[in-house]
Amino acid sequence: LFRSALMMDFSVADIRKMFPEGRLPGASAHTPRSPAALAKLIEQDRARGLVLSESFFERNISAVVAPVRNHVGAIVAAVGVTVQQPGIDTQLRDRLIFLVHEAADDLSHRLSYRPAAKVA
Repeated sequence: LFRSALMMDFSVADIRKMFPEGRLPGASAHTPRSPAALAKLIEQDRARGLVLSESFFERNISAVVAPVRNHVGAIVAAVGVTVQQPGIDTQLRDRLIFLVHEAADDLSHRLSYRPAAKVA
């Protein structure tokens, strides 16, 4: 789960290099089985800004994980929360997302990461 956050900036080509055999070991019915499926999942995580896994990589284990970036914007670590449940109810999920984002943003800030200003 934390590896997924560490791979959020990887391209499809990077992921294919990691799995040249073209198959990924599956831990559950939700686990991506191919580099393309993993790349799609990572793209969704990237758009969300964090990994939200509900039994994807381990049955009955859910997690919220966010990347920590350094001064040049590279992902250097991840921070997250793991819950021993197949899914996370909406209220708890929203709270964990807030807390994990806050922790990752704080650590990134301490590493001198400053996100680029968004142009309206």
